[in-house]
Amino acid sequence: MVLYGGAWYKDSNVNDDGVVYETASKRETLMGAGQEAGGGVDICARNKLCAGLRAKLSPVDLHHRPVTRGVLRASLCYVMAYHQTVFCIEALLQGHNIPYKRFDHKPVRTSEEAAAVRPEYSISQGAKALIVRIKRNGEKTYAMIVVPGDKRFDSAKARTALGVTDIRFATEDEVRDITDGVEPGGVPPFGTLWNLPVYCDRFLFNNDEIIFNAGDRAVSIALSAEDWKRVVHPIVAELC
Repeated sequence: MVLYGGAWYKDSNVNDDGVVYETASKRETLMGAGQEAGGGVDICARNKLCAGLRAKLSPVDLHHRPVTRGVLRASLCYVMAYHQTVFCIEALLQGHNIPYKRFDHKPVRTSEEAAAVRPEYSISQGAKALIVRIKRNGEKTYAMIVVPGDKRFDSAKARTALGVTDIRFATEDEVRDITDGVEPGGVPPFGTLWNLPVYCDRFLFNNDEIIFNAGDRAVSIALSAEDWKRVVHPIVAELC
């Protein structure tokens, strides 16, 4: 299923009484909660955002007709099925009036798996977000590195670009702790959501459009590379 930012979407998933219900509503009905929360990076108060999203839903559809518990669950499915970071990113993009496309697909972890379920995009258009632990002036901290899906960062170049003496991948447990539970492979190139500095390889901007897992392995978002740069303000360097 493909969802366009600001466009209408449709859910269909509920089987409390053996019936599949479908409900349609405008995306702003849900994402308005994110804009009310600020529409910017402060949206990373994800629990508050999701509570706001749920508060937007009531057992009445757009035509103000009472609906069954099953239909309500169909709408709640949209909010609850994915990691809350997905909705933070969408709210952030909408708050900046940035057009984007959303793709729901089977869960994927690697760049190769992602490219297989996103045939409209090349693997090089994938923005691979990596959380790394770094050591600078004796202090250990974390940062995010973003590279094209078909490349790997070079440790020596990364140490130079980041001005650090040591760099390694964050462990899976560290990734989950930093991102409030985002699974490795689902981390989006929005390190600012977790107060991580973001370093991006210059080759990513050889693409007019980029795509990435958006906080959940089963959701991808595509948008202009320049729009992403405008929102995230990455430090562009030679990393590969």
